[in-house]
Amino acid sequence: MDLEGLRAALVRHRWLVLLICGAGLLLGLTVTVLTVPTYRAESSIQIDQQASRVLDAPDIEPVQAVQDADRFLQTQTEILRSRALAIRVAETLGLFGGNGFLEAMHVKPLSGAMGTLGAGEAHREQVIAVLRDNLSITLPDGSRVARIAFDSPDPAMAAKVANAFANTMISSNLSRRFDTSVYARQFLREQLEQAKERLEESERSMVGYARSSGIIDTDAIREAGSAASGAPSLVASSLIESNDALSQARSRRIDAEQLWTTTRSAPLMSLPEVLSNPAIQTMMERARNWREATPNKASAARTTIPTSSACAARSPRSTSASPISPKISAVRSATASAPPSFRNSRCRARSNGCATRR
Repeated sequence: MDLEGLRAALVRHRWLVLLICGAGLLLGLTVTVLTVPTYRAESSIQIDQQASRVLDAPDIEPVQAVQDADRFLQTQTEILRSRALAIRVAETLGLFGGNGFLEAMHVKPLSGAMGTLGAGEAHREQVIAVLRDNLSITLPDGSRVARIAFDSPDPAMAAKVANAFANTMISSNLSRRFDTSVYARQFLREQLEQAKERLEESERSMVGYARSSGIIDTDAIREAGSAASGAPSLVASSLIESNDALSQARSRRIDAEQLWTTTRSAPLMSLPEVLSNPAIQTMMERARNWREATPNKASAARTTIPTSSACAARSPRSTSASPISPKISAVRSATASAPPSFRNSRCRARSNGCATRR
């Protein structure tokens, strides 16, 4: 078909073409006039993985890892779309109290019950459904700022609902953290009460056992007396002194028993207590001096001098009548605990002296 033929066809059907164009224009104008305008209000909210410290309380929740950032952001956007948040927004704005919100949204309210729901529940569900249907949440890639948009024929209602969603989300996060802290404090308080009850029960059992066994707590008596009058009573003081004396006696007995166990199997002259005796030291000094003065006489007397008993029998002097008898008795009692070698050397010295006088 050439251009000349097309022009001829249009000229030939010009009235039909004009009628179709006029009808389309009139239909478009009618739709434009009759269609209710829809306004969109947007509100932005920043989603931080680590929330700011608004409440003066330690963090209860663990810190999220950086790798879980995308999952955390997706979770927050789902919370914004959730039914629970829509209910809180409706309660905050008072949308359940009448039909004003539905009329502003150009939605016909339900006249009665719907299925198993009553009239009030049906109205409530209708408001929640309208809120969620006209809400849109967008989170750009690589951003933590979520955009909350709400569509409504009423621009004021659209702005009010969008801002209400943002404010409710913020307060919901704060309330959730506060509720977690309150729950933790309540749990710890209950645990402390249980621990306190168990402690009191243990103390009562301890006091009962002490009474049945006759155990007396002197520290408690001392503290009670000091708290009452500033000083313990006479009975308490006597009891405390007796208890201290008993403790000291037990300590001394233990020390003596340890000393006896240590010295029982040791040689007598190797004990520090024996060596520190003044009489033993005097006798040992005299024996040492005598050995140094007469070494040859002592060795010769071993074969020719009789024993000390024979010398004593032949001695013309009686030790009982001598004025030095008490000293001799003391020396004998001191040398009785000396080792055999020392006693033999002492006896030989006395025999030698007896033979010399003879």
